[in-house]
Formats: sequence, structure tokens, C-alpha cells
Amino acid sequence: MLMQRLSFRAILRTSARRPRAFARIRRSQITLLSALTFISLFVRVHRIGQFDRVIWDETHFGNFANHYIDRLFYLDVHPPLGKLLIALVYWTFGYQGGFDFASGHEYPETVPFVAARCVQAGLGAGLVPVTFWLCLSMRLPTAGAWLAAGFVAADNAVIGVSRMVVLDSMLMLANAVAVGAFVCLRNSGLAPGSRKWCFHMMALGLALSLVCSIKVVGLLTLAVTGICMLSDLLCFRSSQPKQMIIAWFAHALALSVIPAAVYLAGFLIHFHILQNYSPQSDHMGSDYLARSNNSAQQIQPLNIYSDSFVVLRASAYPFEYMSYYFQNDTDEHVLITRREFVIENYLGIRIMDSSGTEPMLVPENARDTDNADKRAAAAVRDGSFVEISVPKTSQHMCIPGTELPSSRGLLVEFCEANRLHDLYGKNTWQIAVSNQETPEHMNDRSKLVPVATKFRLKSIEHNCEVAIDYNHIVEETADQQLIIPPYVFECVSGSQQGTVWSVEHQIVTIDTPTVDLRQILASKTSQHIITYGRLMHLINSMLFIDPDVHSEFESSPLSWPFLTRPMPMGGWVGGLKYTLVGNPILWWASAIVCVFIHPLVVFLSLVIGRRSHGKVVDLVLPWEIHFLWAMWAANYFVFFALFRATYLHHYLPALYFSLLLLAFYICKGAQVVAQTLLSDDALPVQHRRLITRILMGFAILVLFGTLYAYPLTFGTSDSCSQYLYPAVKLWNLCDIYEKQ
Repeated sequence: MLMQRLSFRAILRTSARRPRAFARIRRSQITLLSALTFISLFVRVHRIGQFDRVIWDETHFGNFANHYIDRLFYLDVHPPLGKLLIALVYWTFGYQGGFDFASGHEYPETVPFVAARCVQAGLGAGLVPVTFWLCLSMRLPTAGAWLAAGFVAADNAVIGVSRMVVLDSMLMLANAVAVGAFVCLRNSGLAPGSRKWCFHMMALGLALSLVCSIKVVGLLTLAVTGICMLSDLLCFRSSQPKQMIIAWFAHALALSVIPAAVYLAGFLIHFHILQNYSPQSDHMGSDYLARSNNSAQQIQPLNIYSDSFVVLRASAYPFEYMSYYFQNDTDEHVLITRREFVIENYLGIRIMDSSGTEPMLVPENARDTDNADKRAAAAVRDGSFVEISVPKTSQHMCIPGTELPSSRGLLVEFCEANRLHDLYGKNTWQIAVSNQETPEHMNDRSKLVPVATKFRLKSIEHNCEVAIDYNHIVEETADQQLIIPPYVFECVSGSQQGTVWSVEHQIVTIDTPTVDLRQILASKTSQHIITYGRLMHLINSMLFIDPDVHSEFESSPLSWPFLTRPMPMGGWVGGLKYTLVGNPILWWASAIVCVFIHPLVVFLSLVIGRRSHGKVVDLVLPWEIHFLWAMWAANYFVFFALFRATYLHHYLPALYFSLLLLAFYICKGAQVVAQTLLSDDALPVQHRRLITRILMGFAILVLFGTLYAYPLTFGTSDSCSQYLYPAVKLWNLCDIYEKQ
């Protein structure tokens, strides 16, 4: 009899019951919710300043704040909005820069790290009432809303990241607000196209834009929400064409225009602040460097002169330098590409005569600053014949006639000059200007201008143009510090065009006036944003999995739901050790719900619905539950497709939605158990009492889980001896700590 009552049909039927009206927070609930929020805030700020050293990713975000305060350019894998807000917090509390935020170093008095951590703790505590509001907006039972808010308040991993100056608390809060705005809009019953509906749509677009602008994974929230909204829009029909047009236009604004505008606004602020040069600026290309304060490219001679040393760089992403390295076994220099600015990027350039066989002699008085006419004769122009060489050697860039395998053209490399005395023109190249970005009021626009003039190098003899051969990598170089393997050069002809170059910098041998290139070059902010986005992708791809480096910090996504591998946060510094570990009860239970129970319930609902031929209509789960599972799946399974190092904190956005799903199934499971254990003639108050006892019992179990992992979250001074319970054996903490 008991097994008959405790059936999947009863579970599905009970899960499908929904409140009749849209639930809102009542005044009687505000007091209890405020108390829970205050307790959550107290837990997060408890002993928050005890560890006065840089911990975990505080080293990164603290240095980002330094860059904003000093206005020094930097690169990172995340969009700038969240880091701008962190820098604003530091600056608001009086930080003026100067601390290097090295991991494990003690904070000086000039760094308001406690205030910055408290702000993050406030964001983490603010997630509690937002979660309660979100659950009520999703029409979950009130008990489920309390459970979900309690889960967020009691999970150790959520507590741990909200006690540090990182982006995770900010991201989860923005995620909850965006999902709540979407659910409120969908359950509001407002007519599409009405003013109130349009207002809600714009608010939703703003919330989605904040999620996307804090971390790139916020795009997953935009994607899942957008799919749901577009499916509703395609099913929407109206007899009024105006209403249909407004609905489509509002969806376009909320899902694309507003998120893109806020995302780009963060980059505009980012570039507006970071106008000073730093070594990371080199990756942004010559145009950006020339507009950076204090860069070597900012102030240069207006023209390119013969017998000077120039840096040639591709004008299109990824902006490779034409460079070389010395090969010891052959005593020769090898022509390669680089993406780093090094001394080997400087090459000699000399103007040849019109025949291309003899160098054009520059008069000695051309070195006189007052002799402008003679100096102009030494300027490189469009159509000039030049030779390019390794400084202080007799090796020149040439075409030895070697064809590259599976290549479009001939190999370009450095050759000894004495081998070319009888080979006419093989080391002579013609300047072919493709784009001149100098102002029209310049007297002679045929002269090459650093950075502004884009040109190709054309071989006289072979009638081909120099291009980077991305099909051939130089595997063995003398410089083992190259992160990206260098490529070789080829000379292409026919329909193929060569690489477009510009002179990024030059060292001249004659006295010549200089000019600030910012007065010549036009602003290219849109191109800089695109370049920054490409570099973000490149940096992400470079975070590959290396088992020999920081293996104790990395973890596989397979280990996340069941919490089989906690993440240590730094080494043993300052007498305390912090570990990112979740509440085992919550993580294991939510993993079981997301991985097994919800898919099983969905499968059974489909099977029972088909066998009943549509007569059993209450077997369908509320759409909000499917939406929560979709958000969990999107934020979790995406990491299986990423070929980069992954860490436990990457699971936190997915964990948040799994906790809400767990609260729903706990409540519905308690209702099913109450219906099964109590007789049919039991009073409703008896059902409520039993359900309350079940929920309270699970809440107490969750509290024990929080206390179980409390020393790991709030810092411990001993890795093993004080853990007499099975935590050490369960998570192999001793082995993890001994590797550090």
C-alpha cells in the first residue's frame, strides 16, 4: 500500500500543482527575510580581515585596479565592467595605487582590502533576498523560496567567494536579477506591446547586459533566456500589426541592442581610462601604440629615412613583427615573425637607386637639420627601391629561389650579400603604398609616415609580394621564451596579395624634427575593441591544461557536481590556509537532482503523457523548472567544450540554479511523502506539520554540512591533524596541501 502511494505518478501530479496567483513578498515575510539576510551578511564578514594577505585571485583584480588608477593598459580574459567596479571600490575608499598585490604578500595600511572585501560580502548577502524574490516570481512554493534562500546563505563555496575581491559574487547576483526579470515578465500576463510590458523588456535587457559585461559566461544566460523569449515571440499572434512590430522591436532591443551597448560602453570607459603605455599594449598593434602616452611610437620623425633602423609590423591582426633570430649551427640569421617587441625586431633599411642595384648615397649635409631639401632626398617614398638587412651584418632579405612545400610562393629569408653580387635584384624590394592615413594638407603625401602609411613589399625580379606563411611554423628557435610559435615568410604573386605592413618605430641616423603621431592618426576605438576581443579569446586558448603546473588548483568538470576535488586558494602564507569547498550536503543533493532525478521525472512524464493519449494533463512540470535545469546545464556542460584549464569556481553559476532546483524537489518530495504516510482522512494541518518537519530536518542537515566545512572556508592553520572526521580522507586534503 505504501509503495502504491509513493509512485512516480503521484510525484509528477504533485509537482505540477501551482499557486493560483502570482506570489509576492508579503510584509510578514520581510522581517524574517531581513533577519536571514543579516545573518548571511554577518557570516560573510565574520573574520574577513583576519587574513591580511593577498589571497587567490585578489592578486589579479587588485592589479587591475592598479592599472585603472595608474591608467596603464592591460589585457585580461574578462570584459572590463566588473573590474571597473572593483577598481571604483578601491578608489572610493582612498586607495591611490602603489601596491603590487603579489600573492601571499601582506596588505599595507594604504590598501582598504577589508572595505573592498566587505563590499563583496554585501553582494553575496544580497543574493539571499534576490533568491527569495526569484523563487516567488517563479511561483515556487513559499517553503521552497525559503529553502533556496537558505541554501544560498549556507553554502560554503558561495560564502567563500563572497569574502574575497573577485567577480563571482557580482556575477551570481547579476544572474539572479536577470533571470528574475525574465520570469517576472513571462509570468506577468502583460500584453506584448503595452507600455508596462515594454518597460519590463527594457529592464530585462539592462539586467542581461550586466551579466554579459561582467564575465563572458554571462552570454549563456542571454542565450537561454533569448531562446525562450524568441520561442514565445514566434508563437505570438496579434490582429494589430503595430503591436507585432513593437513586440519584435522590443525583443531586438532587449536581446541585442541594449546588451551590446552596455558591453561596448564598458570597453569605451576601459580605453578612455587606460591611455598610458604598458608592455601589454604591444599586442594591440601599431595604431594603438602610437596613441598611447609615453610609448616609443608616440613621438617620431615624420618620415622614414634611408640608413635608419625600422620595426616592420603587419597592420592587421595578429600584428606580427618582422624579426629574426641567430642560428648558432649555421652562423646565420633566420627571418621569422614575432608578437613581442624585442630588439631583434629592428631591421636596417636603405634606399637603392632607380635600377635597384646600387644604394643611393645620402649626402653628408643631409644630416644637417637646416638642409631640408637634402634630408627629403633621403626619405622613403611610395615606389622607392629599398633593401632590408640585419643590423651590423651583411645579410639582406632576399628570395633564394626555394619553393616552400604546399605553399603559395617562394621562401623569403636572409642571405649573405657576397652571394648576391651576380644575382640582379634578389635583395631589392619596392615600396607599394596601399593606404595613406596621413592628413591631406601634408605637402608630400608620397613619403612614408610611421604607423600611418600602410604598404606592401614587392620583389623586383620575381614580381611578388612578401607575405606571412601561416602554414609553416619555425619549430626550433634560439629564443625558447616565445609563447606563440613564429612563422616564416613567402613571396606570393598573381591573385594573392602580400601582407600589409607599416613602420611602427625607427631609429634615425640624421637629425630630423619629430611629430606627435596622435595629431596625425585618427581614432580607431571600434577596431581596438575588436582587437581586444580577439586577444581575450587568444588568452583563453593559452590557458591550456598542464598537469605539471598548478595541477592542485585545476579540476575536471566531471568532479564539480559531486565535489570530489576542492580547490586550495594559494599556499601556506601567514599561518592560514583557505580552501574553496562547498557544502557537501547541498552539492551532492543538487547533483543527484540535476543529473538523475529531473531527467528521470521528465522522461516518465513524457512516457505517461503519451500512454494516456493526452488525458493526463497535470503530469507536465512547470516551465520554470525546465528553465532552471536548462540554466544549470548551459552553465555546466559548456566547460566540456573548452580546451583550457578549468577550476572549481567555474561551477558556481551552475550551482546557483541547481540549488533552486533542489529546493523545488525537496518541497515536492516532502509533499509526496506526507501524502503517502498520512491517511486520506488526515487533516490539512497534519500534512503541513509533517512537511514542515521534513523541511526542517533537511535544513538542519544542511547546517551540519556548513559547519563540517567551516574550517576550510574560514581558514585553518593545520592541514590534517585537527580534522578527526572523514573530511581529510574524503577530499585528500593532505595530499593536495603537501604539493604546495
